[in-house]
Amino acid sequence: MLNINRGHNEKLKGMCKSLKDYSEYTARVREYAQVKPVEEAVEQAISECIQEGIMAEFLKQNRAEAKQVSIYEYDEESICGRSGKRPGKRAEKRG
Repeated sequence: MLNINRGHNEKLKGMCKSLKDYSEYTARVREYAQVKPVEEAVEQAISECIQEGIMAEFLKQNRAEAKQVSIYEYDEESICGRSGKRPGKRAEKRG
C-alpha cells in the first residue's frame, strides 16, 4: 500500500494527475473538517476543486454521489482511525 497523502510519494503523483487530484481533494476535506462540519467541509472541497480544475469533470458529473461517499469515508476514517482497522474485525493470525 502506498501513501498518497500530501507530502508523500510526490514523484508517483507527478506521473498520474488523477492520483494527484484525488490526494489534493481528500487533503482539503480533512483540513476543512477540522474547523467545520464534515458536510460543509466536503461541499467546500468539491466547489474549490471544480473551480481549480481538480477532478473537475468527475465532480461536476457526480457531485451528489461524490459528496455522499466522501462524508461516509471521512466518518469511517474518524471512527476507525487511519489504520484502516474496522471495529469488530479480528486480525488474521499468520503462521
